[in-house]
Amino acid sequence: MSSTKGDQAEVGRRFTPHKIKFDIFKFKALEELEIDKAIYEHTEVKLKGVIDEANVADYDRYLAKQEPKLVINYGEKGNKILFKGIITDYKFVYKKYDYYLTLKAVSYSILLKQIRRNRIFQNLGTTYNEVFDKLMQDNPKFHLAFADDAMGETPLVSKEYPLVLQYKETDWDFLKRITSYLNKILIVDDMKDIQEGVNILVGAHPGAPKELNNVSGGKAKKTGRKNNKFDYYKIYGHENHRSEDIFDIGKKINYKVNNQTKKKLELIILKNRIYLQDSILCSDLTLAKQEAINLLKEKRKVPIEGRSFRAKVKKLNKDHTAKVKFIDITNKYIGFKAFNFPIDRLYTEAYFAPEIGDIVDIYFKGKNEKYATLKSSSTDNQKRNRQLPEDKEIITPNGYRIKMNNESLLISGKDEKSLMEIKEELIKVISTKGTIEMTPDLINMKRKDGAVLMDDAKTEVEFGGKKMKVNNSGIDMS
Repeated sequence: MSSTKGDQAEVGRRFTPHKIKFDIFKFKALEELEIDKAIYEHTEVKLKGVIDEANVADYDRYLAKQEPKLVINYGEKGNKILFKGIITDYKFVYKKYDYYLTLKAVSYSILLKQIRRNRIFQNLGTTYNEVFDKLMQDNPKFHLAFADDAMGETPLVSKEYPLVLQYKETDWDFLKRITSYLNKILIVDDMKDIQEGVNILVGAHPGAPKELNNVSGGKAKKTGRKNNKFDYYKIYGHENHRSEDIFDIGKKINYKVNNQTKKKLELIILKNRIYLQDSILCSDLTLAKQEAINLLKEKRKVPIEGRSFRAKVKKLNKDHTAKVKFIDITNKYIGFKAFNFPIDRLYTEAYFAPEIGDIVDIYFKGKNEKYATLKSSSTDNQKRNRQLPEDKEIITPNGYRIKMNNESLLISGKDEKSLMEIKEELIKVISTKGTIEMTPDLINMKRKDGAVLMDDAKTEVEFGGKKMKVNNSGIDMS
């Protein structure tokens, strides 16, 4: 790379012998070029060639920058884009009096993997478009869209997926996962840089199919995990000058099966390995019919089992469920749409009893978010210590109750026919047959026909109209 702008412009106009041009780099001989494109994947590039010794220092300074870009053009006029992305690795090698430069690059979609995020979508009916809007808000250089606009109105939060959690998951991995639920292909735009805005498309390109004749290839089948069958077509060594611009993943083609028949199949490009062979730009293509595309659901990389998040109780329901707004995780709460979290059971048929405004934990006990439950908060001790001594109650479906506050503990049976109350200096037990009261000074027991009173000075027993008193002076019966 020359140090003057004029020289840079000259380099930008020059082609390799293969009609391939690089925006910054000029190769005296291009030994290797491979571009791997596939659905649900970042585009990856590897190239190697001989460079002029005079350009080594300039190239080295350029590559030392943060996220140096690589632009590859092709065609007689060099106005067709083959790839735009970020150089991730490079190596200079001096061998047999020549300098070699090896570069590896990846599409700008890799930037969606930089940050792991926590988000939750809990409002029933939340559509893919609404989720995409949130992702684009946090990634303004990207545009996420569906090939079929109507598909974007498909609810992500539904009865099947009533709660969707993104936990320590990059936006790229989250996007792949939720897109796979629709059995739609995910396509990376590797022909724009971050300043132009990078497109991520869900679904096949809507344009008219390109024509492609079969030179070498045919039908194939593969058995994947979970015994899924994949029917596809494989084409090897397709020379790209024979067809018009079939580089893009997700594009449709009319595939002429052989030269003995006019039969054509409409297929979608799922993979494209682009490479140089005998100075000709070639492709190994993997294609499939639209109806034969059978994608497995992507799995989350970080498990959610055993994780919990703090939330504030917004509404309590009679069926032992509650609505909450999360505190430490990005979420949008819409009351009438929000998920109803089951309240945790302390034991069989007995439930934890939060109040509106309480800070609680939402605990994810399984792989599926919909099995999350509401528990008492074990992480918000500071907030708990600031709470007023309001009553906390646990009531079982059969009417048994535990009531507690900073002054007393009350345990009662069904319809309060029997109960026990404990205070700092009082224990009271009440049943249908009698009562017992205990303080530091006395014990007082009463039944219908009798009573016992004990204090430091005496003991009195009364039954059936008869009374006995015992003290230090003796026994008095009356």
